[in-house]
Amino acid sequence: MAGKDFSSPEFQAPQPKRGRSKGSAAQSARKRERNKDSLVSRIVGIVFMLGFFGVFLFEPVSCAWSSYFSSHLQSTAAQFFQATGKGDIAQARGLLSRQAQSMVDECVLKNISTGLGILKIRSANWELASSAFSNGGRAALDGSVVGDGGNSVSLEVTFVRESGTWKIDALHETSGSNSSGEIRYTRARAECGNAEAQNTYGLALAQGKDVAQNRAEAVSWFRKAAEQGHADAQTHLGYMLANGSGAVKDVAEGLQWTRKAAEQGHSGAQNTLGAMYAAGDGVPRDDAEAARWYRKSAEHGYTLAQDNLGMSYALGQGVAQDRVEAMRWLRRAAALGDDEAQLHLGAQLWLSADTKDQAEGTRWIRKSADKGNAKAQGKLGEAYLDGKGVDKSEKDAALWLKKGAERGDKSAQIDWARMLSTGRGPIQKIETEAYFWYLVANSSDEQVRKERDGLRSKLGSGDIASLEQRASTWKPQP
Repeated sequence: MAGKDFSSPEFQAPQPKRGRSKGSAAQSARKRERNKDSLVSRIVGIVFMLGFFGVFLFEPVSCAWSSYFSSHLQSTAAQFFQATGKGDIAQARGLLSRQAQSMVDECVLKNISTGLGILKIRSANWELASSAFSNGGRAALDGSVVGDGGNSVSLEVTFVRESGTWKIDALHETSGSNSSGEIRYTRARAECGNAEAQNTYGLALAQGKDVAQNRAEAVSWFRKAAEQGHADAQTHLGYMLANGSGAVKDVAEGLQWTRKAAEQGHSGAQNTLGAMYAAGDGVPRDDAEAARWYRKSAEHGYTLAQDNLGMSYALGQGVAQDRVEAMRWLRRAAALGDDEAQLHLGAQLWLSADTKDQAEGTRWIRKSADKGNAKAQGKLGEAYLDGKGVDKSEKDAALWLKKGAERGDKSAQIDWARMLSTGRGPIQKIETEAYFWYLVANSSDEQVRKERDGLRSKLGSGDIASLEQRASTWKPQP
């Protein structure tokens, strides 16, 4: 046979139109196996050829496509910076993705560009960072731009593909931290009149977070937001004015802004207003009015107010004395982790004659002490000295009294000085250190002053001068 023979995989023997001859099933099976082997052989051959020629073809094609792809992205970036340079912020914003446009209006975009120093640029240099192939419709250029002032800014420009067009999704300053970009964005929004951003930027300035601390400028931004009715900003402004932080102290104006926020239902301002009434700070003292504002705030779940209201009931200040109500509010705040409420709850439980209550009280005080509350640390030291809710332990007492003293609790400082002056328990007697802590405590109590003066009489003038100098510059541990 010409061209084909029985050994060829493509050869097919003639088949009868009806029925099967003897042995036809076996022949059909062998034919199917031959066809299967032929198909596998073809696939392997094609894959081999693609792999062989791909060594020579794929890299040039990939490089050419990357260059073509990168040029499109660079063109979009160039259009964006040309538009900002001409002052056509609307055109520049039109080159942003839908998500980016939802985050920045024309004012914010202009302020961000100005803040980066790239409102007008002299030149730009880019290279492809990632492509749509590797990142599912997203891409990025890494590079730098040189502003009109000669400043060079390293940027990553990220893109997203929308309706067949590459749009700029974000600009990242790669030479700075993420936080610097966030604070620049916040300031840009604040400068465009956004009250939320004005308050956030004010907080950053007040705390020195991601920006140099400047409380005077913080007051200015809080005022801008407060005048727009922003309750958080009104609260912050009221606090800073009432305490003379970043501004000349003005309790009356501080009270005014605090009241505005409180009347809007701001729980922090309500608690602060209650505290101002309780202390007679800027208003005549009025315990009933204090308790009224504490209650409003406490019912919103504000733990400081819950603690204050609980203590109002415990002491009968502004409300009828009610131990059950006191414990209810203190327990709510303590359970939410408020360390002052935990301390106060523990102290109230200590008033009970029941040893189980006292033990529970010490457990709450320990929770507060573990959070670093100096007064609770002193109280826990006292508990170990007296065996109140725990077994007596002068070693543990010394540990907690020292902690409380170093963090500024005057009672702990006095008790720690007494342990040092007598060498009580495992503590070595060190009269110079004891005198130092008496000086730091600076108590007006007659007995304490007598103890201090007794130690002073045992020390030399050189030691006294040195210890008094040291005490005058002492600051509590944070």
